[in-house]
Amino acid sequence: MKTLLIINPTAGRRRESPLEEIRRGLSQPFVDLTVHLTSGPGDATLAASQAAGDGFELVVAAGGDGSLNEVANGLVGSDVELGLIPVGTENVLARELGIPLSPTSACQHLLGALPRRIDVGKVNGRYFVCFAGIGFDAHVAHRLSPERKKTMGAAGYVLTSIESIAGYRKEERAVTVIADGREICSSYWMILVSNIQNYGGGLKPAPQASLEDGLLDLC
Repeated sequence: MKTLLIINPTAGRRRESPLEEIRRGLSQPFVDLTVHLTSGPGDATLAASQAAGDGFELVVAAGGDGSLNEVANGLVGSDVELGLIPVGTENVLARELGIPLSPTSACQHLLGALPRRIDVGKVNGRYFVCFAGIGFDAHVAHRLSPERKKTMGAAGYVLTSIESIAGYRKEERAVTVIADGREICSSYWMILVSNIQNYGGGLKPAPQASLEDGLLDLC
């Protein structure tokens, strides 16, 4: 199987790159492996899109949920399979799918897994696999610096939330949502359009969501 490994060298909080561990884990007689190290935002999407046009059968995203999102945006609509080796901060999708968080175990899981077709959402011209957040979570994510995320991991989100909450509450926000033929007008704190059950920090705001039901869950 012609396989492209797209790895984000800055993902997660590891001191050493997991590249060699992943390379060993994917080194099988039936795997023809090529490695691509991402160089910045958007690079993973471009590499995945090119792989789809170059005859690759499998593209493996090694990184966090952001890296997975970029790779997925390069593959939606193609016949190329997408694999995930979680080495990010939260790894929400990996937890949803029961993918081990150890790179070696994740490789073993990937090589033994059967492909499945999943839903994606689309907002502002980009696809998402997990969820789209509007409001406070997007406010926090926008203000979380890469340095804090790298050094503090999930705690960085908590600290940035505490720092941001007072300023966020000063402004009133209203929204009109049309869903399932209903129009809802309301003030809001945060809106989550979710394709999966889980969220960061162990929260599960959409307990009935499914990657395969053709629906998005609105919270």
